[in-house]
Amino acid sequence: MVDQIAILDAGAQYAKVIDRRIRELCVESHILPLNTPISQLKGHFKNLNKKELVLLTHGDVVSTVAQSFKAVATCNNRITAIANQERNMYGLQFHPEVDLTPCGTHVFKNFIKIAGIEQSYAIPNRIQTCIQQIQSTVGPEKKVLLLLSGGVDSTVCAALLAKALKPEQIVAVHIDNGFMRKNESSDVVSALAKLQLKVHLVRASLEFFCSSTLMQVAVETCASGSSVQTASKMATEEANSPSVEAGQKISTSRLPTMVTEMRRIPIGPLNGRVTCPEQKRRIIGDTFMRVAARKWTDLDLDQEQLLLCQGTLRPDLIESASHCVSVKADAIKTHHNATDLVIKLKQMGRVIEPLADFHKDEVRQIGRELGLPSDFINRHPFPGPGLAIRVICATEAFVDRDFLETTSLIKMISGYASMSQKVSHTFRISVTETYLISYVGINLFLKFNQEELFIFSTS
Repeated sequence: MVDQIAILDAGAQYAKVIDRRIRELCVESHILPLNTPISQLKGHFKNLNKKELVLLTHGDVVSTVAQSFKAVATCNNRITAIANQERNMYGLQFHPEVDLTPCGTHVFKNFIKIAGIEQSYAIPNRIQTCIQQIQSTVGPEKKVLLLLSGGVDSTVCAALLAKALKPEQIVAVHIDNGFMRKNESSDVVSALAKLQLKVHLVRASLEFFCSSTLMQVAVETCASGSSVQTASKMATEEANSPSVEAGQKISTSRLPTMVTEMRRIPIGPLNGRVTCPEQKRRIIGDTFMRVAARKWTDLDLDQEQLLLCQGTLRPDLIESASHCVSVKADAIKTHHNATDLVIKLKQMGRVIEPLADFHKDEVRQIGRELGLPSDFINRHPFPGPGLAIRVICATEAFVDRDFLETTSLIKMISGYASMSQKVSHTFRISVTETYLISYVGINLFLKFNQEELFIFSTS
């Protein structure tokens, strides 16, 4: 059995970064609830300098150390690490997982050595495991529907499927939602042709632009009033008996109570005043699955023998607070693939997610191992809903005509300057009132009122 490291999750989004750092050292890690029995740690500071630069925990201070522990690291008289050597228990009050702690990787290496864990969780081994899982899940007869966005994740998914299955078992579909980058759809078709995959291209930009959907929300209502109790006539009473008349007038007053009920409300259309990113993701995600369902009907696919393949990554599950990886963390954002239809298919066991155990940088490594072109592997991250998310909102129902040409030119120039890893694009828009989602685990609310912004994206 492969050695594993358990990360006890108390709700911090940094658990995701710790998970990534451990896996970079070729060790399998899992995020577990805080009440999971804790592993004993020791020797974190072996081979480190007497003074190290670290990122301290925000606002938290250990003022007193328990009698059985002693402080083994301090910063400005603040305790930053404690130890109990007899019980082999150690604790840190800084972030070894972030880049701002240069010695952090060394801390994790020490932990791995102390735990006696073999660093065998390497990408080539994991690729083989992934291929075997695909083959065992799909079998020799079933087909897989792969919805291609053209980004790194879906392209690597396609490469894995091509390695694991026969070409006739793979049905690759690319849906042009109208919010793609310039020449995105044609580039996707030509790139996947090199993997011997035929891509079915669906043009549906107008349908997405006018799309709406239903969103389930919790609504609180106030219930109040009085109830009337009607007495039944006893065998010894007449119909006009005073006791019967009195009984019919008995009422019981009720205090107002708050009642929470779930309702499905319409949101959209997308070309209306929809500025909330969560609503945009829901509209586009639901429309995406409706278009896909219509396409697999047109292709006359046997739905009982069809599986849906998605390029969901481990961070997607963590950020959406999926119970697959965390039971404590707050949701940063809803994943656009998590539509009602997809959830239903998952419950039926008809969804495969080959990359659900990988981080973004690991997916790029897989692409290199599988021989994918570097221009696809190193593409900038781009959301599935595309420019509908990147462009917050606009005063016109269209993107400025020179937007695509301008961004394409800037990307070309930045590529020549070896800056393509840093700069994505710039653009200018006029925005109306809008809301943004939480960022880096901190809930944010931003409001703009008809102000012109200059946006410079580094992702």
